[in-house]
This record gives sequence, structure tokens and C-alpha cells, in this order.
Amino acid sequence: MTCIKYIFILFLLLTSAGKIFAQDSGKIYYKKTQKERGAVNQNECILFFNTKNSYFLNKTEANSTQPYVDKDGSLITPSNTIESIAKRPQFVFYDRHKNSFYTNNINNDQEILIRLNQDNGNWELTEESKKIDKYTCLKASKEINGKIYTAWYTPEIPLPYGPIAVNGLKGLILELYTNDQSLSFVFEKLESSDKSMEGLIASYNFEKSISYDEYLELKKKRAEEFRRKALENAPVGARVIEDKECKECNR
Repeated sequence: MTCIKYIFILFLLLTSAGKIFAQDSGKIYYKKTQKERGAVNQNECILFFNTKNSYFLNKTEANSTQPYVDKDGSLITPSNTIESIAKRPQFVFYDRHKNSFYTNNINNDQEILIRLNQDNGNWELTEESKKIDKYTCLKASKEINGKIYTAWYTPEIPLPYGPIAVNGLKGLILELYTNDQSLSFVFEKLESSDKSMEGLIASYNFEKSISYDEYLELKKKRAEEFRRKALENAPVGARVIEDKECKECNR
């Protein structure tokens, strides 16, 4: 084999190795679409990842500290009055070594870390494939919380991450949606990240997180306290009507 052929083969190997190394970390942008109560909401999400962890957040989601008027004309005063806390985004962090998900919840000027319950169901794998951007993706599906989720993942980036708390495939999930189309995450772009994973989670101690069941109990107590205070300040004979579908109430 000639010297030129050796050089050419070495170049290919180095180029391939560089691509593989570059894909060990980065960030994926998704367009999230959620249909709820007849309304369609869209925003941009980002999944930061490396070989050890992933960190998912809604880029345009922020908690407001300013009073605002609701659709029914009611004046709403958010409980999150500390600007520095309210501006923190809600995220889902995955620790691959512990196989654990964590998220944060902000309420009453407090930020609480919650360990999410793991979904241990198996993915139904198929051989169906398609291209998303330059990546060859395979189709898989599973039931989560009563809904069928379909994922398109790429084995070309063999890391088990995906949007929100959905993962466990042999490749990054580039597209994810429920079969009733109430929720979808569509790939926009993948690029290198200018933020380290350590920097994203530096201010959090996940050892102090509470379980999801503990969070539900805390949420129940908050709702009871909210109703008690509302009744104390309401006219005689008034009653509090709870909107059980309200996701923003007493989170």
C-alpha cells in the first residue's frame, strides 16, 4: 500500500473519530407543540447532554413575578415574588449513573427539587427508519401514563437521552410525540454547547430532593392552606371553587 493511501486512511479515521467525539456532548433544539383545552402552545426547548448526564429545559418558559389579569378578569398576584428565583427555568435533569430524573418546582418563594418516578416499561422497537437532518433514525413506541409515545432516535449518537423525562433508547431521541398529537417535540438543530453540565447544575444539591409522592403531599397541603386563606378573606357565605385541570394553580 502506498504512502498516499496510508495518509488517506489515517485522515478518514481521524475525521470519523472527531465526529464521534464531538457528538459525545452538545445541545439539541426542539420545537415543542402542546394542545390543551382547544389552545395550541409552542415554544423552544433545549436538551444539553454529555456522556454522564442530560439537562432539558423550556427555553422560553419563565415564571412571572408581576401581577396580571387572567382571562376572566381576575387579578392574579404570583406567589413567586423573589425575582432571582422566579427567573430560574424549570428543568429535567437526568443522572445516568444513578438512573434518576430530577425536576424543580418553584412556589411560595421556594425552589424544591423532586425525584421523578421512573417509567420502567420497555420500548417496542421497529426497523422503520427515516432521515432527520443528516441523521438516520429508527422508530420506537411505548405507553407512558396512559398515552402512546412515538420516538425517532438515532443510533449514530449512542446516548440514551430525550426530551422531558423520556429516554432509554440506544440513541438520542430527535423527535417525540404522543399518538393523539397532544404533545410533540420536533428536532430543529444540534450543535456544540458553550455551557458545561457542571455549570448548569452547580447551584443544586440533588441529595436534598424529595420524592414525587412527598411532593404530592406537599402540594395537597399548599392547596388546603390556599383555600383556608381564601375563605378567611372572602365575603360571608362565599366558597372556593377548585379548578382541578389548572396546571398553574398551587404547583
